[in-house]
Amino acid sequence: MYTGRSLAPQIELPPMVPDFSNVPVISYSDFDREPAKPDTRSLGQRLMETRYEMINAAAPPESVAHCDQLLAGYYDLEGRIDAFISEQSQAHITRLEQKRAAIWAECRKLEDNATAAQDEIARLNATTNASGQALVEWRGKMANANNNPGFNSRFPSDTEIANWNEKRSAVRGELNIRESQHRDLQKALSFAQLQETAAAQELNELVEKLKQADSALVAAKQQAK
Repeated sequence: MYTGRSLAPQIELPPMVPDFSNVPVISYSDFDREPAKPDTRSLGQRLMETRYEMINAAAPPESVAHCDQLLAGYYDLEGRIDAFISEQSQAHITRLEQKRAAIWAECRKLEDNATAAQDEIARLNATTNASGQALVEWRGKMANANNNPGFNSRFPSDTEIANWNEKRSAVRGELNIRESQHRDLQKALSFAQLQETAAAQELNELVEKLKQADSALVAAKQQAK
């Protein structure tokens, strides 16, 4: 039975292709535009240019007078700001100069301490060497006293033994004093060497601070110009 329907296969038509003819095309120059240059004019320059434009455009006198008031107020404020900055810069320079002077004085103090320590080391070296030589001599005297009792008999009397012991005791006492003095000199020498090393190290560190203070002072003076 004929139903009125077509027996031909159903074909889906493609959707309509959009028309891009009126769509603006983005060019490379749209992405490579130079940024707008910043306006580097001061407020005073802008006000002055505005004043000239107002005069050329025959603006009312009261408008020009108001612009003049703004200009006068601007330059007065600019002068006070410059004076404040100059005052602050000078105060900063003064503080840096005082700091540098304090470091300089401390450097001189440490240098004097290091020089004094070097002189003390030289003195102690000479004294310690002389003490060492004397100590060698007294040790020789001690050995001589021990090896030479002052009698030749294998059967010394009590008096001879007492005299020998007294002689040895006297030499031993002097030797003990010399050894104690020599040890004290060696300790003093070691302490002076430590002081000289510490003073030299501290001076080197302070010299670096002085260089930094000099650089900061030079920079501050350059900036204040």
